[in-house]
Amino acid sequence: MAAAKGMQSATATADGKLIDLVSRINGGELDIPPLDLVTSERDRRADKVCLTISLLKSRFGAGLELIPVSLLRFVANTKFRYGVRSLAHFIDLIQPFTSDAQSTKQLLPGQLHFPMNNISALRNSSLAYHIFSEDGAAAIVDHWKEASSDKAIVRIQEKADEEEAPF
Repeated sequence: MAAAKGMQSATATADGKLIDLVSRINGGELDIPPLDLVTSERDRRADKVCLTISLLKSRFGAGLELIPVSLLRFVANTKFRYGVRSLAHFIDLIQPFTSDAQSTKQLLPGQLHFPMNNISALRNSSLAYHIFSEDGAAAIVDHWKEASSDKAIVRIQEKADEEEAPF
């Protein structure tokens, strides 16, 4: 973008399409910080948790009320290589609900079957392309084991009342 703003003639680059797109948007350049950014002024891990909740509701329905804390803890402290696309891939690995109406309101820790029980399982899964750690695959496996030991669930939506009060 900086080279394009210099208004010098240059040969076409791989960024040509991006520059063309941004030039059509009023308001100039958009700077979207990475999801793993943690500074004294900003902590994007909260954004990852909110995105996770939104993706879960999209995948399992707006009626989803309860989800495992372990899932949110893992997401908040894990680096996703391709941002939201990798986070969506991670959520898509969760098996769909059965037909039981009660089960569609809560995602339980026992329903999370990610390929992170050992290093080999992680490396042989598609998830290996989407999450990473500077400390390697063993650190991801250890982080999942620690996070998944928390069996608590958290409410992400108010309980649906059976009857509304008349006033």
